[in-house]
Amino acid sequence: MFQALSRLSITEAARHAVTQLAVIALTLGLTTGGAFAAAGDAGGTTRFDLALLVRIAVAVALAFPIGWEREFRGSEAGDRTFMLVSLGAAAFTAVGVENFPATAEKIMAGVVTGVGFLGGGMILKDGGNVRGLTTAAAIWATSAVGMLAGIGELLIAGLVTVLVILILELQFLPLIGRLDARRWRPKEAKREGNGHEF
Repeated sequence: MFQALSRLSITEAARHAVTQLAVIALTLGLTTGGAFAAAGDAGGTTRFDLALLVRIAVAVALAFPIGWEREFRGSEAGDRTFMLVSLGAAAFTAVGVENFPATAEKIMAGVVTGVGFLGGGMILKDGGNVRGLTTAAAIWATSAVGMLAGIGELLIAGLVTVLVILILELQFLPLIGRLDARRWRPKEAKREGNGHEF
């Protein structure tokens, strides 16, 4: 029992530390992102390298609440998966935009395609039900957050994160949750009415 309690407190402490890191990274990114824009000496850690690192750290921090929400709602993909997806998307995008500006769109297209395959692995057909579609879409949206942070659009990345969490939590909000179409769907929907509906 003591091990379970200590494991729980370590997990809570880790999440608290990640939350604090998120706030610090977001604050640093929003206030000093432009200050690090000048490139320094090649071969060492430069201001330019620090700017990219801040962008990537912001991407990871913004992905944490999305992953936490999915884990809280019972998804197999949790906070670590979402943070890694956002980190990868931000790193590939930042390197592509800054080091290969002429072909950056190809790198970004590759990120979108790769994350699509990752999300496709989350979708499972269980009899007549499809599971994991929302989580796959959330992974895809999280990669967009990472790409936005990777190009330096930190404020937009933060706003998109808020929108993703809001969309994921819509059905659980008291008033808006009543508008959920699944509540109003007939219990025995007939397939012959519209083949594209199901």
